[in-house]
Amino acid sequence: MLPVLAYYFYYAQSSTVLSHEHREQLEKWFWRTTFSERYSGASQTRMSEDAKWIQNLITDGQQIDYPLSLDLNSLVNGSMAFTTSAIRNGVLCLLNLKHPLHFENGTEIQIMGEHFSKFNLAEKHHIFPVGFLRDQKNLETRQVHKIPNFCFIPQDLNRRLGDKPPSIYLSRIAEGFSDLYDFEKIMRSHLIPVGEDSGVWADDYQLFLRQRAQLILDEIKRRCGVSSLITNEVRNPAIDSIEKGLRENIHITLASLYGPDYWRDAIPSDIQKSVTDRIEEYVRKTAGTTKSMFHDPRARLDFCDVADYVKIISFKQNWSSFSAYYRSRAECEQMLRDFKDFRNAVKHNREVDSVLNHRGQAALIWFARVLNLDLADYGIY
Repeated sequence: MLPVLAYYFYYAQSSTVLSHEHREQLEKWFWRTTFSERYSGASQTRMSEDAKWIQNLITDGQQIDYPLSLDLNSLVNGSMAFTTSAIRNGVLCLLNLKHPLHFENGTEIQIMGEHFSKFNLAEKHHIFPVGFLRDQKNLETRQVHKIPNFCFIPQDLNRRLGDKPPSIYLSRIAEGFSDLYDFEKIMRSHLIPVGEDSGVWADDYQLFLRQRAQLILDEIKRRCGVSSLITNEVRNPAIDSIEKGLRENIHITLASLYGPDYWRDAIPSDIQKSVTDRIEEYVRKTAGTTKSMFHDPRARLDFCDVADYVKIISFKQNWSSFSAYYRSRAECEQMLRDFKDFRNAVKHNREVDSVLNHRGQAALIWFARVLNLDLADYGIY
C-alpha cells in the first residue's frame, strides 16, 4: 500500500495531497483495501490496478469503487494473535484513531508504536479477561484473543482489574463518575457497548462479541464511505450535544447583542411565560430548588423547547446577529424543524422511519458544522 500511496505524489508532481476530495478518496481507498484484504493475493496485479485508479483520480476525479467485502462474522471470529492479518491491523489503526480514553480519569491514552508490533504487552487488555473466560466460561485461551475483545488500556489499570468479570469492574468504574455521560463517552472512545442490553452487564461473552463487532463494523463502513449514518447507540448523546450547543450559541449571541440581562428584550413574551410555568412546575416537584436559582438567562434557556429556538432566533433584530452563523434563515428554520422531529421521536422511543432518520441526521451534521462542535465520537465530522 505504501508504494501505491507514494505513486500518488509522484504522478501528481506534488509533496502534498492536491485537494480535500483527493484526501477523502485516498482515505476510503486505504480502509477499503485494508478491510477487504485486497492485497492478500495477486498483490502485483492489485497494485497496478490501484496505480491506474490514482492516475484517473488526479486527471478525471474518478471516485473509488472497490466494494467492501467484510461481514460481522469475520470480525467476531478474527484473532488478535494473527499479526499479519490486514483486518486485525486495520482494527488497531481504527481504534487508535478514536483516541481511546483512560477508563478511570478520561485522559487520552498515549499509544506508542510497540503496541502494534507486540501482541503480548501488558497494556493490551482483554475486555473479558483471560482468567475469567478460562476459569468461569471454560474457554480456551485462543477463544479469548478475538478482535472484539481487545481494547487499549494502561498497564497499571490492567493489573488492578485482574480477572474480574466486566459486569463488576465496569460497574465500579461507572460509579466513579458523577455524570454517567462521562463514563459512556469513555466507552464510546473504545467502541465498547454499554447500553442496558449490552453483554458486559450479563457477562455474556458471545453476545458482547457480536455487539462490539457491530459497532466496529459500523465505524469501518463510515470510514469506507459505505455508510454515514449515525448509529442508534449514539443518537441520544449526539442530540444532547447539539441541543446544548444551540443553547450556548443563543446565550452568547443574545448576551453580546443586548447584554447579560437579555431575557425580557430578546425572548418572545409567549416563550417567557411558558418557561416561567415550566420552572414553577419543576420547583414544585424538585426538593431543594427555588425560583431564584433560575434568574440567570442561560439557566432559563434550559427550559426552552426546541420549537422555541426558531422563534428566538427569528425574533425582532435577533436574526441580524444569528445570520453570521446560520446564513440562511429559511435553511436554519428547516433544520431546526427536522432536528425537533428527530429529537422528539428518539427521546420518546417512537419509531423513526427512513425519511425522518435521514433528515434528522442531516440536521445533526449541519448544526455540528455550523456551531463548530466536535462530535467525532458520534461519527459526526
